[in-house]
Amino acid sequence: AAERLLAPVEDPRATVARAWEKEGMSGAVAVRDGEVIGYLIGSLGENEWWRRHVWVGLAGHAAAEPEIVRDLYGAAAQRWVTAGAELHVALVPAVPDLVEPWFRLAFAHMQAHGLREIDVEPRQLPPGLTVRAGAVEDLRAAPDLVAEIWRHHTEAPTFTGLTLPSPEVFLADWEETLEAPGTAYFVAEIDGRVVGHLLLELAHLLPPGNGHLDGRGEVGATERLDQVPQHAGRRCPLDGL
Repeated sequence: AAERLLAPVEDPRATVARAWEKEGMSGAVAVRDGEVIGYLIGSLGENEWWRRHVWVGLAGHAAAEPEIVRDLYGAAAQRWVTAGAELHVALVPAVPDLVEPWFRLAFAHMQAHGLREIDVEPRQLPPGLTVRAGAVEDLRAAPDLVAEIWRHHTEAPTFTGLTLPSPEVFLADWEETLEAPGTAYFVAEIDGRVVGHLLLELAHLLPPGNGHLDGRGEVGATERLDQVPQHAGRRCPLDGL
């Protein structure tokens, strides 16, 4: 049998309690015959990238029956919209019965999170493709690449209503990110032209409820995780489109 990469949550109540204590948290609870059969909580936040929004983390919802989440969202969301947060993001287990009620609420599939072992053996790259350590200068040379995910968010079929930040704003955010300890940045090139990039951040696995939204995005899947030998054999959380 395949090895389980993500350990079970030892204390679900404590995990939910930590999520509930986050600033700006509110939500709804479903009760039937005096028994709690579901809950939904989301954190109201605001930043220069996503404006005012609500984040429903991994510990932010559970229900005895998947369809109950639709009633919970209906009860909780009005407060969020009244507070000026029209963008709502939820992390949902990748199980059809659990995801489909969110689709019926008109949510869309934005990202997928995963966990994998990092291969130790190097892999042969396709002809003409090279991967190397990157720098801020590569971002300046490929400004369209930096904004690619944001264009996807603002245009069809996503239509988030978000405003595309200026190239200067993107570069300032990336410069700050690349200076942080525990980060590694790589670019993929074809014929000397940067066609993809990847940011790795060395961190512990995020516990449920600790989701966040920022201005960065990983574009292009041609980069190889095994180009980072110092991390070989460790588990790598994946977060991308």
